[in-house]
Amino acid sequence: MISREDLKNKLREEQSSEIKPLYPDFFKEIENYIQEIDDEIREIGNPYAIESKLLEDELQSALTDIDIIFMRRVKKVTSLATSRAFAQSHTAVPTQSLTEDEKELYNLIYNSIKNMQSKIIDPIHDPSKK
Repeated sequence: MISREDLKNKLREEQSSEIKPLYPDFFKEIENYIQEIDDEIREIGNPYAIESKLLEDELQSALTDIDIIFMRRVKKVTSLATSRAFAQSHTAVPTQSLTEDEKELYNLIYNSIKNMQSKIIDPIHDPSKK
């Protein structure tokens, strides 16, 4: 089970430019963590209780953190796919650091760039490809 501290550590880790691996159930555990907090707030039943307010702060902080982690990872995946699409050499892609969904995003971006390159740039370089 993920904890608040685990989430904060992951948020700090994602500040680097390198894409770090996530364990396979990371986002599912986050979803469960958020649901647990929400359930606790409902159990208290009083939105004005100090416990409810503290849990609401924790919930909002966790939601913000996961949004930031997601955005940072998407930016890294996008950058990785774009760099590879324009690279002259075909270096290995560190897909072991990507989740399955991130691999899908990477492939979509990479293939889209390559398709547009074939459609727009290749005919300019080689008019026989029109």
